[in-house]
Amino acid sequence: MRKPSEVVLGVIDTEKSQRGLEQLGEYTFRVAREASRGEIASAVEVLFGVNVKRVRTCVMHGEWRRRGKSQRKLGNWKKARVRLQNQHRIEGLFEAPMPSS
Repeated sequence: MRKPSEVVLGVIDTEKSQRGLEQLGEYTFRVAREASRGEIASAVEVLFGVNVKRVRTCVMHGEWRRRGKSQRKLGNWKKARVRLQNQHRIEGLFEAPMPSS
């Protein structure tokens, strides 16, 4: 069994993911490519101390990047949309840290 920090790689903060959070209460994470739905659910529960209701996953195909004549394809990655039980929220997930002066 992998550590929860190896399963959940980061939070996806886009306009579409914010809409999903506001309308459906779904959080969007970048996860390990070989992680299963059960592993993702238990990792989110351990990391954030919430109860998970449902996990949806999809593999995002890598994009082509070009610089001059050469081009390369970025690797595929996996995205998970996690819906929490009622009255469960992850506080402070999208708040940016204050810059130090």
